[in-house]
Parts: sequence; C-alpha cells; structure tokens
Amino acid sequence: MRYPQTAISEVAKFVNGFPFKPSDWCSTGYKIIRIQNLSDHSKPFNRTQNEVPARYLVKRGDILVSWSATIDVFEWDDEDAYLNQHIFKVDYNPHKVDKQYFKLSLKNTVRELGKFAHGSTMKHVVKGDFDNHQIPLPPLDDQVRIATLLSKVENLISRRRKQLKQLDELLKSVFLEMFGDPVRNEKGWEKKTLLEYLKDQPNNGLYKPQSAYGSGTKIIRIDSFYDGYVQKIEKLKQVQISDSEYQRFCIKSGDILINRVNSIEYLGKIGVVPQINEHIVYESNIMRFRLDNDHISPVYLMFLWRHPYIKLQILSRAKKAVNQASINQKDVLSFVVTIPPIDLQNKFVQIVAVAEGITRHFQQSLTELENLYNALSQKAFNGELDLSRVPLERKEELIQEQVMLPVSTGEENTKTINLPDPDDASDLAKSEVRKELIEKWLDAYLVLLGSGSEFVLEDFVDAAQQKLSSLLEDDESSRLGLNGYDQIKDWVFKAIEQGKISLTRNIVSEPNEEVVYGNQIILINVNQE
Repeated sequence: MRYPQTAISEVAKFVNGFPFKPSDWCSTGYKIIRIQNLSDHSKPFNRTQNEVPARYLVKRGDILVSWSATIDVFEWDDEDAYLNQHIFKVDYNPHKVDKQYFKLSLKNTVRELGKFAHGSTMKHVVKGDFDNHQIPLPPLDDQVRIATLLSKVENLISRRRKQLKQLDELLKSVFLEMFGDPVRNEKGWEKKTLLEYLKDQPNNGLYKPQSAYGSGTKIIRIDSFYDGYVQKIEKLKQVQISDSEYQRFCIKSGDILINRVNSIEYLGKIGVVPQINEHIVYESNIMRFRLDNDHISPVYLMFLWRHPYIKLQILSRAKKAVNQASINQKDVLSFVVTIPPIDLQNKFVQIVAVAEGITRHFQQSLTELENLYNALSQKAFNGELDLSRVPLERKEELIQEQVMLPVSTGEENTKTINLPDPDDASDLAKSEVRKELIEKWLDAYLVLLGSGSEFVLEDFVDAAQQKLSSLLEDDESSRLGLNGYDQIKDWVFKAIEQGKISLTRNIVSEPNEEVVYGNQIILINVNQE
C-alpha cells in the first residue's frame, strides 16, 4: 500500500538562523550554533549577550537542518542556544507527524535534494526546496512503527562509526605511548630530514586530459586517501596510458603518496599504498616516494605524518594561492622526522595490523548495515513493509558501548571472577582513584585466569561493572562509562606490547590433524603469575 504524499510545508515550518556579525560575538552569554557545532560540540562556540528574537532560540530536542556546505539533519542535545544563519530550525506539527518519523523523512529528503543542490563552489538548498518536497505520510501509528524499526538500524550504524573512530584514536594513543610526543621528543630519538631515509627521490604524478579517462589502467586521485591507506582500490577510475608512462608513474605496495596541491586544510595528506597485485598509477596533484625500510616503516611514518609535528612543517612551507596551496619536492625532503629503532617501529606495525583486522570487520559490518538501512527505508517510505510485527510503543534502548577489542569465542568461563575490594570505597567517584582500582582488578583477573587461558573482555567488563554497582549506590557514578572502557582498552594493548597477553585466532577445524584458523582474534594470557 503506497502512502499518500504531502508537501513538507503542510506539516512543518522552517525558520532560518539569525545573521550574527562578528561584532555580536563575546566570550560569555548564549552559545551561537554554527554548522561546525552541529556534528562536533567540542568545536569552539561563539557566544552573544545581545537580545535576539525568541524564534531563534534552540532548545534540547529541536530538529535542525544545515542547508549550506554540509547539508544534514540533527537533533540538538545541548543547552539552550541561538541559531546562526545557514541552519534551519524545524517546527513540526505533532498532530500530523511523529517526531522520529519526521526526522528520518527529513534525512531522506536531504539525500534526495543534495543531488540537485544549488551553487558551484558551496552547495546549498533553499527553504522552498524543503517546503515543496513531498514526503509519504502514513497514519501516525505506522509512522511510529517505521521510526522504531529504522531507528534500531540507525543506532547500530552510529555504534559502528563510534567504534571505528575509537579504534583510530586508540592507535594514536598507542603511538604516543610507544614513541612519545615527537615535538618534545622526550625519548630522545634521532632526528634527521626525510631526505636521508628515502630509497629514491620524490616524483610528481601523471597528468592526462579528461578525454583519456574511462578505461585502461587504474589511477589514484587525491580523493582516494585521507591521512591513511589508499582506499577502495576496486573503485579507482581508469585512464589510457603508454608503457613508458606506466613505468614512470607506477606504484608499489608500501609507496608513500603525498597530496602536493589542495586547499590548505588537506594539503600534504598522506596515503600509504596497501598490498596490490595490479597495475596502478597516480595523478599529477600527488607526489610519490619510497622509503628505506631498513630504517623507517611506512606505517610508522603514516602515524607520525598525522601528528601536528608534521602538519606544522607542511603549513610553514605551503605556497598559498587563490583557494589552494602547494608544497614541492624540496619542501618534503626538508621535513624533519624522528627515527626510533626499527625493531620498536615493527612492534607498533604488528599492533596496527591486529587493529586493522578488527577495523575491516567493523567496516564490513557498517557497510552491510548502511545497505540494510537504505533498503528498509526505501520499502518503508513506499509502504512496502509489513509493520504488523513491529511494536507500536517505541522503547528507548540503552546500547552500551562495546570495548573495541576481540570478543569471546563463546566458550563458558567456569571461573568466578572475584575482584578485590578497595582499601577505601569513599573516593571511588574520583577518576584517578577509579583508574588505579581498575588496573588493580585487571592484574588480579590475569592471575585468576592462569597462564594459557583466554582473556575474555566481556567477562571482565561485566565483573567490573557489577563490582562497582555493589560498591556505589549512585547509579550514575557506578557506571564504568566511556572513560572506563577506554582505560581497559589501553591496558590491554599495553599488556600485548609487554608480552603479558598474546594474540591468536579461533580454530575452525582440524582436518587430518592440520589446524585451520578462523578470522576471530582471541586474547591469551601468558602472564606466569
């Protein structure tokens, strides 16, 4: 059954933000919501003490739509604030449309309108585009059911994205733990220019007119990487080239690619070439060089490059022009890098390899969830889903953030986890006291397991949470929270580095006495006592 369509203006009103000027800003007063604050509240807010009409006031739970540059839908979850221009506040009619259903419909609308956004340099959508856009309007009960179903998938997608971000942040922390801050260089590593650690000289990429594109050899362009590995090799564009051009501009696994021309924000971003088994070249806005791997690892350099230590060197050498900047080969060769012992670099590479395996698992899961959401939303808005088995009442589900490390193999752990009591539980609400106690519990868990036993993170997290709940009456302060999870993750990676915990994979089968391993990573306690 296809649902009737209605114009968004029939169920909602869009209010554009107030045109604040720099003279309106100050350090105190109401926050001013800019586009950058919508997706990241850690971005600095401008504030104002001026009197602003009440229609521009945003309260927690209000629906906001950024209509310029970044076109997206948000639900405000911070303190009262004023709305800056380039953002709509959306007032909807609750008698006609369910809030969550309407928010999901707006996200679908943004995807559709984004394909036809106005402007050549900064894309935007105008109020009339939203007002005139038609959305399906089922009965309110069906709206609630659709929102319940799609929100569950959305929550899973959000969870996967957070997990990927946390894993990336964790690796940055491990890098600093192992090598220190390259600016302070408190570990006293040798510092030399990059020139001294190259296998061959940098080489700028291949230029071809647009008419040469369409078939032939795959080519890496500046949108193929962003401060990490070159990605989506299978989706690279193709270009017609000669044999001599391939010999000059080909890439190999482990090559370093640098974006030499771009806006100042993206200038100098790095791309490490992963394992490849096909012919690929790189375009003219990119510079390629190869390292002396006996002294410096491409993975180590990739993480060093992402640190402000290198970013500042890039900015200091950038040649700025209209809407873009550039660096040349001489600039790159002059960059100063810290060089820890190659054995230590290789240990870090091993840790990164384990994390990358987990990342691939989560990225595949994220892709599958996004595909599922797109298929479900299309069917839902077209009235093609059987909603009879979806509960009418929406229940908010508390999804606990999972620790970003290998999961249990499913085998029952028969040992009771008896974590020791603290000497004094009165100060457990303090973060430094709790941190010390959790480390004590982790060490105790290793001893309890014994050498050769599987270290099951879920078991420890559950035991620690139960123990905290028994020690603290306040429900809020008794939760491990994200800080607790992050501390546990950091401890485990440090234990791997120190050799207290080893990594293996699950055994799928043992045909003819030959062990076949699966893709699941397992932690094994090798601590002797």
